[in-house]
Amino acid sequence: MNDSICVIIPVYNNARTVGAVIDRCKAYINNIIVIDDGSDDGTSEIIKTKNVIIHRNSRNSGKGDAIKKGLKIAERSGFTCCITIDADGQHSPEDIPKLISALKKNTIIIGVRDFGENVSRRTKIGRRISNFFTRLCTHKRLLDTQSGFRLYPVKPVSSLKIKSNAFDFEVEVLVKSSWKGIQINEVPVSVHYDAPEARVTHFRVFRDNLIISKLWTKLIIMAFFTIPLYYLKYRK
Repeated sequence: MNDSICVIIPVYNNARTVGAVIDRCKAYINNIIVIDDGSDDGTSEIIKTKNVIIHRNSRNSGKGDAIKKGLKIAERSGFTCCITIDADGQHSPEDIPKLISALKKNTIIIGVRDFGENVSRRTKIGRRISNFFTRLCTHKRLLDTQSGFRLYPVKPVSSLKIKSNAFDFEVEVLVKSSWKGIQINEVPVSVHYDAPEARVTHFRVFRDNLIISKLWTKLIIMAFFTIPLYYLKYRK
């Protein structure tokens, strides 16, 4: 196992799945950082039984905030790379070696989810929209800008000034990483979605879409000034 890599698991009220996700990750990575984002459903008690690094927020602060705190812990602990994975069982920890095999210096690796028939139309449309605006801001054609299953280089990403604290973190970090010359690659991964009645989601359709829309507006305006500078600096 590679001791320079850790796994960061942001979790909020996923008591049913988080234990298995941790155990399956440990088959590939020894070092697990769990950010308990104010859970109140028994999640906290489950992760305390695991041999992992735990940081607990006193209240729910958002997925983006949890990942940023995980990155700070990873940097302080001396890890060079981290893999983020959702706690709901959507991602397959058995795909961790795929991300590691694609590892290159100063590169983000995105796990591109293979959407099957049980994925909602709203999710598919949301990914297309996110991909479009990311390309508009970065001139990069990416296939899954909403995937939370990623490998990050810790120091370069920790140094970015990411303002987003919710689901919008995952698009802002890609855009600003691209502007800083951090490469972005993708590898295919599997995905599992429970039946709608059993699925636990913390995405608030109206509020979170409004937050993401505001972010895209800001990034598009910034892109008019940033992309020319990027090409002057990195495309000589």
